[in-house]
Amino acid sequence: MKLIQSLTEDERELIHFRYVAELSFAEIAQALKKNEDAVKKMLYRLIARLKDKLEADYE
Repeated sequence: MKLIQSLTEDERELIHFRYVAELSFAEIAQALKKNEDAVKKMLYRLIARLKDKLEADYE
């Protein structure tokens, strides 16, 4: 839970849109007024960063 709390509000919103509300990338892009490819890249980088933090915590 601490990991989620360390995210910015925008990052938490992105996670919420994709995994809680189950919106498509196109729907998220429209809601955020961003390009669909930009949303995909943002989410990919965010997930990679979270994965790295989780792995570091368990080493």
